[in-house]
This record gives sequence, C-alpha cells and structure tokens, in this order.
Amino acid sequence: MFWADMESRVSCYFRLLVLSGLLLLPFINQLQASATNPKERISFWRQNFSTLTAKQDNRVIKAHAIFTRLVNVAGSRNNINPMLHIINRAPKNTPLPMAIPDGWIIISRATLDFAYENNEQGDDLLAFILAHEIAHQMEDDFWHMKFFQAINASKQNGNEKILSEIQQLASASDKMISKELRADEQGLTFAAMAGFDTQVIFSSKNNLFSRWVNRFSAGNFSSVQSITHPTPRQRELAIHSRLSQIHQKSQIFNLGVWLYQAGKYNDAKDAFEEFRHYFPGREVNHNIALSYHQLALKSKTSKNGLYFRTTLSLDPYTYASKVTRGFSLNTRQPVQLLKKAIEFYELAISQDKNYIFAYANLSSAYIENNEPYKAIALLKDAIKIQPENTKLLNNLAIAFYFAENKNKARKLLQQSLARDKDNADTLYNMGVYYAFEKNKTKSEQYWKQFLAVETYSGWSKIISNQLGMKFRSASAIAVVENINNIKIGSYIDELPARWKLKEQFSLQISNRIYLLSRYTNGILFVSENDEITYIVAEKYFHGKTNNGIRINDSARNIVSRYGEPDDMQYSIVGNNMIYRNQGVSFQIVNNKIKTWLLFRG
Repeated sequence: MFWADMESRVSCYFRLLVLSGLLLLPFINQLQASATNPKERISFWRQNFSTLTAKQDNRVIKAHAIFTRLVNVAGSRNNINPMLHIINRAPKNTPLPMAIPDGWIIISRATLDFAYENNEQGDDLLAFILAHEIAHQMEDDFWHMKFFQAINASKQNGNEKILSEIQQLASASDKMISKELRADEQGLTFAAMAGFDTQVIFSSKNNLFSRWVNRFSAGNFSSVQSITHPTPRQRELAIHSRLSQIHQKSQIFNLGVWLYQAGKYNDAKDAFEEFRHYFPGREVNHNIALSYHQLALKSKTSKNGLYFRTTLSLDPYTYASKVTRGFSLNTRQPVQLLKKAIEFYELAISQDKNYIFAYANLSSAYIENNEPYKAIALLKDAIKIQPENTKLLNNLAIAFYFAENKNKARKLLQQSLARDKDNADTLYNMGVYYAFEKNKTKSEQYWKQFLAVETYSGWSKIISNQLGMKFRSASAIAVVENINNIKIGSYIDELPARWKLKEQFSLQISNRIYLLSRYTNGILFVSENDEITYIVAEKYFHGKTNNGIRINDSARNIVSRYGEPDDMQYSIVGNNMIYRNQGVSFQIVNNKIKTWLLFRG
C-alpha cells in the first residue's frame, strides 16, 4: 500500500510465518478466515461501491491517462496488466489507494482531491501516488491486505487481545518498512520514466508524506499506523537518496550522447545499455536502437552511392535529468544489428505510444531490413498521432517505393513538399526518385533546391558529386582544437589549480572506467586512466574555439570559419556538425550553437 494508513502492516504477518507458540495459532486462524476475502477481487468493489465517472469528475479522464503512461513504462506482472478503478467514496475500514491481487489498483475521489489541491502539480503528484501502487503490483506485494483482513476479523470478533499482539509483533519488524521504501523508490523511477516531475514530492513546506499523514492519519487503524509505517522523514530521506543516485547515473546517459556525437557508436551503445540498468526509459531504449542502427549503416555498402534518405534522430535528453547487460555483437553483421535496433525501437514505442521519433526511426529500420509493408503499417499509425509531420510522410513515401507503388511514393513526396517547400529530406528524395526514374532534368531541379537549403552535410556531398559540383569540405589539415589551452590527450592533473571543481563522477561501462569532471567555468572533462579523452564546452561556457566560435553563434558562422562539416547527425532538437580532422562536433539547436565537443579525430 502506498500510504501511511497502514503501509507497513504486512511486516507482522511476515514475522508470524516464522514464529512458533500459542500466538501464531490464533493469527493463522484469522488469516484463514479472511483468505477468501472478496476485497481481493475487482467484482467486490464494483458491486459494493459506486464508480466515480468522468461525467461526475473530469479528473477521472486525467487519472486514467496518467495510469496508462505509467503502466507503459512499468510493464506487467505474471501476464497481468495493472488496471485502475476509481470509486466515489472509500470504505471506512480499508485504506486507499490499494493494489489488489487480480491486477487492479483502487483509489477514491479523496485521492484525487489530495493530489489536485495544487492543480498545477496535480498530474505529477497523482503519478507518483499511482506509481507507488504499481510498484506493489510488480512485486506481488499484497500481504498488507491479508494483514488488514486479520485486523478487521479480530475487531469484528471482539478479540482485542489478538489485535494487541498483532500490533506488538508489527512494531518488532522492519521488513514492511523496507517494502514501502522500495515501492517509493520504484514509484519515483516509474513516474520519472513516464515524464512526470518528481520534485513535486518536496515542493511545499511539508513534504508529500507529512501532508498525507496530517490529512488521513485519523481512523480505526491510527494506533496500528503509528507503529508500523515508515515515518515521513524516513521516506523523504529514501527518496532523496534515489534522486541522488539517478542524478549520478544520468551522467552515463550524457556520456552516451557525447560518444554518439563523436561517432563512437559501439561505445555509445555500451553507455546507454549500462544506464538502462538504472533507468530503462523510452529515450534510453530509443538511443540503444539508434546506436545499433548506425552500426548497421556503417556496415552497409551502396552499389552506386545513391539511395533514399531516412533521417535518424538522437534523443539527447533523458527523463532521469528533470534490463539487461551490454549486448556484444559483431559490427560487421548489419542484419543482426538492425534486428537489435528494431527490438529496442519497438520497446521504446511500447513505453510511450506517442514517442513519434521512435516511429520515424523504426520505420527507417524496417525499410533498411527490407520490410516496407511493416514500415507502411507503422507510419500510418504514427501519422494518426501527428498528421502534419513531414518526416513521417517522407518515410512513408520511401516505404511505398520499395513496396513497388512508385506512383503513391511520388504523390506522398509531393504532399510533403506542399506542407514544407524547403524540407531537405523531401527535396533530396524527390531528386533520388527522378534519378531512379531516369529523369535527369527533374532530379537536378530538386537537388539544386536541396543544396540551397542544406549546404553542408554528408548528403550535400553526395549530391554535389552527382551534379559534378565542387563540394567545399572541411580542411584536410588537422587543426588541434583546445579549450582554454587544454587538449585531448592532456592529463587531468594538468588542469589549472585555480579552476573550481563543481562535481565529479566515476562511471564504469563494461570493463572501462570513465571519470567525469565538471568545472564551474562551464567545461566538462571525460578521462580514462587520468588521460583526457573528451572535452565538452557546456551551455554556460564563455570561452571560444581556436577559430573564434562561441556558444550561441550561428551554424553559418561555423561554416565560414571551419568550412563544410565532414558529417551531420540529427537529433530531435537540432543537429550535430562534425569536423573529424579537427576533432570537434558542434551541437546546433534553433540554428545556434548550444554546446560543442572535442574528441580524438
């Protein structure tokens, strides 16, 4: 059970299973009498309590939507998917919220009233309350219900002595307290994975747990509550500890993003898979899939150097900021790599049915895997979510092309251009379409429009070659970039003593240990064996590159100083301009530099 109304009551039951003597027998009798208690089944609640409907309270719709998001990230138990039932008024002798064995979680209108006292925080607060109960479902933790049944039975039979003995035993056990604290921590993780703000737990003068006790502590079982539940302070400290762990482990996700931006896709995959142990959220599974996908594409060769473009997007943010071990695979087997990519994309979508970036990337993987019909079915579902998304239309066109419906493909590309005449993906693919159809005039027409929109990228280089145009690429001369005179390959003890360290994390990924050192001047260093292997100029860094580039400079300014980049990566918020010889990657958001990364080129 979530709340202080009797949240640790099962501890005494657990103790009694291992105790002997006269005390054990009457308690077992009480449990046997209550073993078939109808409250363990949803039919009891439906028959005996009026259901709160959306017509009566519009918060019901919100509650079910929140619950669905949480279940998508939490999963199921023994093939039982958790479900939510809301009643109008809670029974006097049974505290709510409550998880029951047949997969349901029962809450009442009072729960909604509590969560939505501050309407702006209501969704986030309710998410944590529900996530706590889902955590109990995941653990098959229903002994608290049987304990309550025993207490009810003792009261109904007038046997106050048994009740007193139950209370004494409960006070001697800390196992249920541990269960409740674990449900708090798991609930926090589920709520964060689903994208809710878990800081609302501490957003008022008294934390969530203290306010719940003050609101609901009175009642028939208050005396039992006082000796069997974790104190608000215990719960607060446990949650703070979990938040601290998530903050530290989220640095592994950030490291994965930087490794990806440096083109180290295998190392990035390892980092994302390591982070998945602690926070198996949609964006983590998505980026694992993307890393496998990029490895597959690196293993692919094209016969004539010309192919359709399906943009792959990295998600650089994890909900952890606001479960399996790393998988070893031969990177020269693109089919196997694509299968792993597809597996993790599908998992990300199962966690969030509206995660549109995963739909786009998964459709690309299906197309690469010669499964255009799967891509078509997936994209039709995605377009129902975002009908105006041109990336989805672009991929759908390519899928139809490979499904041997070229006329449909052309019409979809035209439809995409009608919505956005400067869409680089579609302009590129229109050129490819007409090139494959042996229409040189039209292919050149669209490719020239493409180059006017996207002047620098690996795709621009392909088209420049097709048109016989000179591509102004980055200088072939390696320019050793540095930040404040610190270069890749320097040692961490060479940093100026006057620099102030803000925070430091030691992260183990597979058999490698990385040290992340973040300084107050906005520079972050990643080192192995004391040698600096990556340097990040973060968004509050005030310095500049060798060629005078600063945070918030424009992408065009980068090209004027560095030339055309060697490669371009895409993310859900922008793109990364990569200069391999210089060993620098610029992260662009809204056409401005947000951060940059130095790596060994």
